[in-house]
Amino acid sequence: MIYLRLRTFGLSLVALAVTVLPSPALAQEWQETDGARIRLVIEPPVDGATTVRGLLDVELATGWKTYWRDPGASGIPPTITIDAAASADFEAATLAFPAPVWIPSDHGAYAGYDRPVSFPVSFTLARPGLPADLSASVFLGVCDDVCIPVQMTFSQKIEAATGSSLAGARVAQGHAGLPKDAYGAFSVTALPAENPAMVRIGVTAPAPESLELFLFSADGTQFHPPKAVGTDGGMTVFEVSPLRLKDGGFAGPVEVTAVSSGLAVTGTIDVTILPAE
Repeated sequence: MIYLRLRTFGLSLVALAVTVLPSPALAQEWQETDGARIRLVIEPPVDGATTVRGLLDVELATGWKTYWRDPGASGIPPTITIDAAASADFEAATLAFPAPVWIPSDHGAYAGYDRPVSFPVSFTLARPGLPADLSASVFLGVCDDVCIPVQMTFSQKIEAATGSSLAGARVAQGHAGLPKDAYGAFSVTALPAENPAMVRIGVTAPAPESLELFLFSADGTQFHPPKAVGTDGGMTVFEVSPLRLKDGGFAGPVEVTAVSSGLAVTGTIDVTILPAE
């Protein structure tokens, strides 16, 4: 991908080395950039809560895309960060990811979203109690023919029953729509790989003909799109190679998101990948 400019609220920069933060905007107000508009929706919390839930709405213009948490060779995964100086009442923000799709590009397919998407987010209070001042910075990439890094800041005083019942329903629906834990009829299993430079995965799914896989490793190891190579005992078998592999290879957990006929599950497998000889 080619990145042209950093887009911050109302300001376009040519040099990525320069960082200019936008003035905070009220949560639930749209902030606009090339190809998208973005807002933060907060669920009305109860007094005494330790966590405040929300949705990061990304409304993409026709033809524009944004990335999943493994963004491929040159993408930008969405992130959200608490502004500690302006938001001492909160200590952490956690972004969750709906099931993505594979998006073709001139530089290889990447996992992302080609239509409007809502990312569930959970904000952890430093201590129970409301009101609380929230200020969070969002960073993500949006793409058409080129990709644009976008940074925005959202701020709001959170009070008990802040927001509307509609906001609460939307946030609850967004969190409930995340991929579920894998289960017996829809599960992922690590299989022995003849090639030690590959990952081999078996998946049982309700509609195997529409099955797609997405892999994520917390250590930053990235993967090519998995390829279905056959079946084994009712499982669809996939092989996956790493996009880049650190010296010495990889050993550890990998999260697998499996999508089939509108359903999505996630499971963790332990894999070992050795450098190709």
